[in-house]
Amino acid sequence: MKVGVFLEDFSPEVGGGFTIQADIFHALLDLIDETSHSFVLFCRRPESFRNFLTTPRLEAVAFPGTLGQRVFARAQSGLNSLVENRKRQTRLEQLCKETGVEFMWFVGAEAVQIDLPYMAIVWDLQHRLQPWFPEVSAGGTWRQRETFYGEYLRRATYIIAGTDAGRLEIERFYQVTSNRIKKIRNTTPTFAMDEKMG
Repeated sequence: MKVGVFLEDFSPEVGGGFTIQADIFHALLDLIDETSHSFVLFCRRPESFRNFLTTPRLEAVAFPGTLGQRVFARAQSGLNSLVENRKRQTRLEQLCKETGVEFMWFVGAEAVQIDLPYMAIVWDLQHRLQPWFPEVSAGGTWRQRETFYGEYLRRATYIIAGTDAGRLEIERFYQVTSNRIKKIRNTTPTFAMDEKMG
């Protein structure tokens, strides 16, 4: 099977999100010879992954390409947001068709609605637990998150949660059956385990 790996927002400025995605990406590189699947990385700058593309079963494709900025995290409410989201969805589906991707793996919080089986990861659902905290309520953010997660999680083939509490929140808030939620424990970042540190 050809698996898409969505790493659009893969930059150190993301902070903890980058750390999680980087650890998952390096684990994929370590284990790629143990699977028969091949992988297509969807990222902003494919050239930055050139040194990692050492097997024909791993390639990198530019996304969003000419479509511009992040939508899920920064979109303003209204028609423009809906139109831009649809453009991104259509572009991603087109790239999946061109590259033969049959399943998408959204590694981080960035995601695009697509009509293709996919696996999601949920880092937190704080907008449900702290609905008036400015980070999750200002500028229409609460509505954007709720609208997005309502469809995104219910349609996911599998969802990765890092804790039992996270798994229960997904079940309770979005009525996802427990057999579609897999707990993969949040790990200590690789850099923190480096003996050369501090």
